[in-house]
Amino acid sequence: LLCAWLAGCAPAKTPAAAGPSPQVIETSPAAPLPTSTPELVPQITLAPGEHYLRVDDQPRFVFSRNIAGYQQAHFAPMLSWTRDAGDAFVRLQLDDFGMGYRPDGSLDENWAAQWDREFDEAQSKGIHVLPVFGVWYEWNSGPGYSMWADNPLNQAKGGPAASPAELFKPDSVTQAAWMEWMRTLVERWAPRDNILGWEIFSEVNLASGVTQSSGVAFVNHAAEVIRAADHLDRPVTASLAETGTWPDF
Repeated sequence: LLCAWLAGCAPAKTPAAAGPSPQVIETSPAAPLPTSTPELVPQITLAPGEHYLRVDDQPRFVFSRNIAGYQQAHFAPMLSWTRDAGDAFVRLQLDDFGMGYRPDGSLDENWAAQWDREFDEAQSKGIHVLPVFGVWYEWNSGPGYSMWADNPLNQAKGGPAASPAELFKPDSVTQAAWMEWMRTLVERWAPRDNILGWEIFSEVNLASGVTQSSGVAFVNHAAEVIRAADHLDRPVTASLAETGTWPDF
């Protein structure tokens, strides 16, 4: 996975004080909130002009985990293992609990509440999180793994998109709905102490109908939306599958 911090990324500031899942929202009882004494979340920042993170203002090589599960109960032990290994943050693809939007693009509150609890659990263990809003197989109508048939924004599910390519068309109804959904989540989670940054899309070059130019434009527009919504100006990133393509990404 090739991750690129976007050019011009503002410094991350913190307040002082993969396996994909089917589009089914879990109905099992919610995992209890942590009852142990929360651990202090370290301050992780990216200073202007620097290319490496600082932890409590000291340059440090930061280890992370890419954890995934289908139910809330899957995450608690993995977060504990992450803490015990001394890792600083976890990357979380938000589709683990299904796609969190409805056919009109509005936020699924039950889905969002599940992630609220996971972020609380991570904070109680002193761990930062990097939420990943989109992933290629949600927008893949071609060969290989695909969740396109279950995507709520698919016309077949009552949404506006006749094809995945509409996500990458400027000013399309589909792109506007997705961007507004993402903005709502950034505003919801920006006040949290343990948000490291935001990943717009995972392996964007594997989505159906996307080109390098439309993919770059989509990522840059999403970054603008995030920076307008996050008052702490955290780092924003996106990722490619390393296929030897998109040299200008």
